[in-house]
Amino acid sequence: MKLDNLMLDRSIPPLAGKPKDVKFPDFKEVKTDNGITILVIEDNRLPLVSSSIVFKRGKYFDSYYGEDCAGLGSIMSELITLGTPRFNGEELSERIDYLGADVNVSANFDAFIVNFVSLSKNFSELFDLVQEMILQPVFDEKEFLREKSKRLNEIIAYNDDCEYLSTLLFNKVIYDRTPYSLPLTGTNSSLRELSVTKVKQLHSDLINPGEMLISFIGDITADESIEKVEKYFSHLNRSDLKSESEKIKLLPKAGVYLTNKGGAVQASMKIGHRGIEKKSEDFLKIKFMNTILGGSFTSRINHNLREVNGFTYGARSFFIQRRYAGDFCIETEVKNDLTAPACEQVIKVLREFTSEKITEDELELTKNYIAGSFPLQLETPQSISTLLINLRLFDMEKDFYDNYVTETLKITSEEVLETARKYINPDEISYCLAGDVESISGLMEQIGEVKIIQV
Repeated sequence: MKLDNLMLDRSIPPLAGKPKDVKFPDFKEVKTDNGITILVIEDNRLPLVSSSIVFKRGKYFDSYYGEDCAGLGSIMSELITLGTPRFNGEELSERIDYLGADVNVSANFDAFIVNFVSLSKNFSELFDLVQEMILQPVFDEKEFLREKSKRLNEIIAYNDDCEYLSTLLFNKVIYDRTPYSLPLTGTNSSLRELSVTKVKQLHSDLINPGEMLISFIGDITADESIEKVEKYFSHLNRSDLKSESEKIKLLPKAGVYLTNKGGAVQASMKIGHRGIEKKSEDFLKIKFMNTILGGSFTSRINHNLREVNGFTYGARSFFIQRRYAGDFCIETEVKNDLTAPACEQVIKVLREFTSEKITEDELELTKNYIAGSFPLQLETPQSISTLLINLRLFDMEKDFYDNYVTETLKITSEEVLETARKYINPDEISYCLAGDVESISGLMEQIGEVKIIQV
């Protein structure tokens, strides 16, 4: 046999195999007598356990504690880590480090979440520490005042950031007079009105076993997981307080909205309109459609604004989907003199995208991209935990992830066009820009009547 026959011809790319469904790890689901949902994935390949304790009462409900209480849930999530009857904040941090563990407490609009991970040999001690942080926080007045002061100073710094200001403006316009219109971390006025008393009231309402999800992933059995939950949380009484709300009916707010950042040489742009809530039958189709429009580097929005016109280093689009409402947004930053031309190009792309079918090349490339990238979300216990929690937090079907790739591969160009027409409306667009109003307002009058809003 000649050696030449054994040489690999590197000029010919190998044929890609057909994407296949990725099996989401099997999990056990149990509900305790007092209503806590326990989710367990046993995986003893590594001596690690990752866990999440989730409460369905997110920052959306800050306003339930007063007209101007934005940031209440965010401050509470920070104070949770700063003291219990046994340990102050520094001692808690030292104890977590001693265990070689990691604990992260956060709050978004939809939920309050505590994520923690450690070696399996240290997990029982870590779980004991975390449950104490959750159930017995001290909420020290001095720590509360310090956190408030820190956030007020951060707001001063953020007000020099056009991207931050355009986000505030966009949310204020799209989610007008709803909880979603306010920043998660609070405002200058709301932070000054918050008190430890309100933090304690929110915490009391939060600890409702009927609205708790606890996940365990790793070197732990279902029986061990259930035993831990029963040991620490079985005494909790189920509350009639429900973290539910009516779906928000958002109104179209088409127009040009500016907020001033004097002296800025470029403007931060948020262009979009009202969207949909998280639980949508078209979730996969929307993701697929948006990947082509503005959800990847090769998307139409980025290609037009960056490659064709050279207006920006990058532009993207996305759908924010929450429990009760959502939005569609295109974001980028351009020089002041390019604001109106950039807006014109965005509308051009949207009108083309909602009137013509995508190409077969776009269809196949997007299928391969989404089907190929989805397995990457199953590489770590933390990412698997996020997907697992989302199944129950947003009432998704148990086999949603098992069918993710197959359902993606079924999508047609006709369905992409239908989805675009259903969820994107160029005539409803709100143009929200933060920048030097004196420099950009005249240009933006070419797009529509300009309204200047203080955020």
